[in-house]
Amino acid sequence: MPIRYQQPGAKMTWTNTTGGVVAVNTLVVIGGCLAIALGTIAIGAVGEVALEGVFSGVAKTTGTAWVQGDVLDWDISASKFQKGAVAATGDITSAVVAFEAAALGDTIGTVKLTNPGAVT
Repeated sequence: MPIRYQQPGAKMTWTNTTGGVVAVNTLVVIGGCLAIALGTIAIGAVGEVALEGVFSGVAKTTGTAWVQGDVLDWDISASKFQKGAVAATGDITSAVVAFEAAALGDTIGTVKLTNPGAVT
C-alpha cells in the first residue's frame, strides 16, 4: 500500500477508557502524548482531542517560575505541569513548552503542546 496523506494531525479521535467522564478542556495522557479534550467524552465513547495548540489555564506547580520557551513536564501524580523537577514514574517529559512566563507562585500557566513526550 502506498503512503498517502491522511490529515494535518493537530487533532485525533480517542476512546475514553479512563473509567470516568472526561470533561471538555481536560488533559489526557495517550501513550507519550498529552492531549486536551475538545468536548466532553463519556466512558467508552469516542471524542476529539487536540495534540497541538496553545492552552491557557493549565495547572502549574508552585515553587518555580517559567520563562517563555521553557520545556515542561507533566507530573502525573499531581496533575500539574512542572519545570526542573526530577521526573517520577509515569510522568510525561518534554511534551510542552511554556508559551508565556509564569511567576513562582502562579498555580496556572499557558503552554504549547509539542508532543510527543517521553513516559518515565
